[in-house]
Amino acid sequence: MSGGQVAYHLRPNKAIERHVFIELLTRFHGFCPIHEYTYIGFGGPFLEDFRMVESHFGVARMISLEGDAAVIDRQMFNRPFTSIECRRQLSGDFIATYPREIDGNAIVWLDYAEANARSAQIGEFKSLLTKVREYDVVKITMNASPATFPVPGTPQAGELNQLRFEAAERQLGDLWHPTVSAEDMTRKKFPGVILGCLLRAAKQAFPPGLNLQYVPTTSFVYADSEHQMLTLTGVIAPRAEVARLRTALRLKSWELAYREGGAPIVITTPVLSTRERVFLEQLLPKYRRTLARRGKFLVAGTSRESSELIESFARFHRYYPHFGRILP
Repeated sequence: MSGGQVAYHLRPNKAIERHVFIELLTRFHGFCPIHEYTYIGFGGPFLEDFRMVESHFGVARMISLEGDAAVIDRQMFNRPFTSIECRRQLSGDFIATYPREIDGNAIVWLDYAEANARSAQIGEFKSLLTKVREYDVVKITMNASPATFPVPGTPQAGELNQLRFEAAERQLGDLWHPTVSAEDMTRKKFPGVILGCLLRAAKQAFPPGLNLQYVPTTSFVYADSEHQMLTLTGVIAPRAEVARLRTALRLKSWELAYREGGAPIVITTPVLSTRERVFLEQLLPKYRRTLARRGKFLVAGTSRESSELIESFARFHRYYPHFGRILP
């Protein structure tokens, strides 16, 4: 469920996305009191997002879902707060009975890792949306790497994307948009395909006749390995209150907010030494647009790749994690 053996707490791009999520919740906290919410997610062995949510908002109740007994044992050892319930339960089973045991509002993060279960994952996302309350927050993370689709044999040049397209169409079924083609089965374009499927699932969960709707707030793409991940976060709100919600969250002026009809924002930052980071940050924000040209080093194999990474760092530098060695 949660990629239990992956050291997500040491991966800078996921760490950045997690910090942006906390900023979004901070904005939302001024609209609804998050400390009264229940936080539900896939904590993995280190429960890092649970630690951050509790530290920032003092959430009274938190539930981590996990299917692997070995990961549960590590959670219990690493658990930073007794308010975290480490539950051995699959997300689908939890959603099937939701919200029977949830008193009040919730923040739910479906943080999927598997690449071969996208249809089931989107199905769980849609099922959850049909059961949540107004002003609940629902976030989903999914694998968005087109290379994860199995391709039989050794395809000839030009056939690979077509075979992946056919596999993706079979996997995603009813949510597949007729305008998607084999040209969209690239690392750059495929996250947009997954995002479209999620947004269509949300619209199906809240058809026009219902008073509530899912309001997308942020969407990102990041990778700390060969696997590329897509995230989508949104708030369930009464249709008459959507404008007020957007104003309260200051989404119009926030450069990291999702724009309707837009693509997910890519988080891709370089691995920097402390000295390199300090040098670049000293030039911000004044020289943000020319930061790459003012740098005294390349952070990738080519000048173009280096410039793209440094430009991304300039955009996300406030969320860039600090990793350090702690001596015993």
